[in-house]
Amino acid sequence: MTAQQIGSRIAVKSTLMGIGAAYLIMATLVGLDSGIKGVIWILEVDYWENLLLGGFGLTLMGYLFGRIAGVEIIQRKKNHKWVGIKYGYLTLLTGTIIGSTLGFIQEGLDNIGTQASPFEDYYFKPLFLVTIFGSIPVVLIGVWFGRTIKKVGKEEQGISNGF
Repeated sequence: MTAQQIGSRIAVKSTLMGIGAAYLIMATLVGLDSGIKGVIWILEVDYWENLLLGGFGLTLMGYLFGRIAGVEIIQRKKNHKWVGIKYGYLTLLTGTIIGSTLGFIQEGLDNIGTQASPFEDYYFKPLFLVTIFGSIPVVLIGVWFGRTIKKVGKEEQGISNGF
């Protein structure tokens, strides 16, 4: 398996872990006193399509950035922790932009030039909030991501070298 394949495979797993963490964070924030509604909070929001597209965007960008991370960690021998965190943040930010773009196209474009602040509402605020609430999961999952790529890369090299 190539470094790109290893990185992308592990990145998709990492991205799904991150999406799960984000869901649990929202469930906790929404459902502190609302019981079962906290668990199924996504059914209660009007922007579920944006979240679904954002999840797809996160997974796609994780796959693409994972390919690059695999090469940096396995072939270029860069620090696996920092590479994992770096691409974790890049995945988080680009996935958020992809998800935010749907709302911007649906509603924000009509408000350009008015008193409303569509760029702030559809890009700045989501990026700010996702970065604040996503930083701890990104660091934890990013370190795991980088370490796992390094470990699998060593195992693959051991197999290809006859060990």
